[in-house]
Amino acid sequence: MNKFLVLLVTVTILFWGIFLARLTGQTGTDKGDSATDTVEKELDFQGLLESIKPQVLAVDSLRNPFELPEAFAVKATPKVSREIARDTTKEEKPVVPVPKIILDAILPGDNPVAILKHDGESAVVSVGQEIWGVTVKSIEADKVTITYEGGKLDLSP
Repeated sequence: MNKFLVLLVTVTILFWGIFLARLTGQTGTDKGDSATDTVEKELDFQGLLESIKPQVLAVDSLRNPFELPEAFAVKATPKVSREIARDTTKEEKPVVPVPKIILDAILPGDNPVAILKHDGESAVVSVGQEIWGVTVKSIEADKVTITYEGGKLDLSP
């Protein structure tokens, strides 16, 4: 087995040695060609760097790989914009969204209470109580009136 490995390594070194010798020996062998006259017979790194010249790139003829082809391009239609005349003397109040409060039940009596639900929470409230940014104004037998920053809201079961 050891003799086989020695033979394999020797053949490999011999093969690559002959390959490299032929590769380096063929540089500049054509005497008649003007392009090969400039090729140096000795291979050195500095000579290789001097023979490499940058290519000129025409930037105008390049295409954008991120742009849609013309066949798929959407024709843009000009949009007509109308300016809305706004009265600058009036101050616009910010629009406050209506709270998502649900009336679950009303318990009438001398001091009526209501059960309200908001975002999975429940609360038992009475008149004048403030909860979730709203104030309970009145509790009647069939509706509950609440007020918030944006106005007034009637809830019924």
